[in-house]
Amino acid sequence: ADLPLAREIAERTFNSAVELFAYLCAEYKYDPLAPGVILSHKEGGKRGIASGHVDPEHLWKGLGMSYTMDTFRKAVSDKMNESKVTYRVQVGAFSKKKNAENYLAKLKAAGFPGYITSFDTSANTEANVNAISMPILSKGSRGDSVKALQALLNGYGFTDANEKVLVVDGIFGNATLYALKAYQTAKGLEVDGYCGKQTWTSLLT
Repeated sequence: ADLPLAREIAERTFNSAVELFAYLCAEYKYDPLAPGVILSHKEGGKRGIASGHVDPEHLWKGLGMSYTMDTFRKAVSDKMNESKVTYRVQVGAFSKKKNAENYLAKLKAAGFPGYITSFDTSANTEANVNAISMPILSKGSRGDSVKALQALLNGYGFTDANEKVLVVDGIFGNATLYALKAYQTAKGLEVDGYCGKQTWTSLLT
């Protein structure tokens, strides 16, 4: 086994989970350090609300890493307290949507991702048309959207066929497919193995 690689993957997964839980706690006004807010399988098992298998501390200990659920909760709290300032770059403004679409196509052809937003000057409000649209993912998909899917499935406690947490590597393989179908089944969604609008909406709300 490649121990350094395994530790690197575990660290990436830990950091991705921290970002996910920080987002969820902020969204739903939860204190990650409060009792019962963030629990491992083992901790949930002691409360009678989960099974004790696939506990992350088993993995961390086995890899000789110092992570614990307490350090995880602390990391989530620290992430929530980071600066929330974001910086946006505008590269063009057009009165005709077609011109905006043509310019966006040129940017994407040059390798820059982006989306179109509309701005109603009379109402002084901004509406993101495609900002939160997510791509349809299926087996074979790759990239940051797949990483987000894997982190979300891990966060909801859905594992691969061997009850192991998903590796957040951005590669949609059999493990991700199994966990996704399990999630769709549990949520009463169409079990098609595709992460489309309906599944994304369920995952993100």
